[in-house]
Amino acid sequence: MKNIQVLDGVVNATYRIFQATDEEFTTIFSAPGQDIEFIEDFFARTEEGTARNILGHLWKRPILKRDAMGIYLPADRMTGA
Repeated sequence: MKNIQVLDGVVNATYRIFQATDEEFTTIFSAPGQDIEFIEDFFARTEEGTARNILGHLWKRPILKRDAMGIYLPADRMTGA
């Protein structure tokens, strides 16, 4: 499982963390080294039923920030490359 942070665009936004399976993660962040995805782009390139299914499962796996053992960051961003 990988932890991903979801940013809500509302004025008083909260930044929640959810756990994604490796398969869900690869579907959401499909490009190598990709570290951001906009919901509009995700739905534009993913079959709607698949996108809704992935997000439905994701929303059921929130994790408290204090319990997160890190948030995903691509390897090239960690090394400063």
